[in-house]
Amino acid sequence: MRLYNRVVLMHRKQIWQPWVSQGRSTLNYAMEHIPHVVLGVPFAVFFMVVIASKEIYKANAYQFNVYKRRLMVRRPEDIPIEYRPFCS
Repeated sequence: MRLYNRVVLMHRKQIWQPWVSQGRSTLNYAMEHIPHVVLGVPFAVFFMVVIASKEIYKANAYQFNVYKRRLMVRRPEDIPIEYRPFCS
């Protein structure tokens, strides 16, 4: 016989708000989640900023390497005459 947790039983409408049957108010139950949310949101934002900044850094590094590669590959004939004073 399987034992199902509170979330499964509430999802199947077999129980509804079990803390009410334990003699607690919904407000009292909801107050438990406030510190979790208050602490969790800044952590989530911090890690999202860290991950996004890493992605931006990788994209900028890639673009800079593309820029360096294009600078390196330029031939003298690609550069206009007035910018190559001592070349034929």
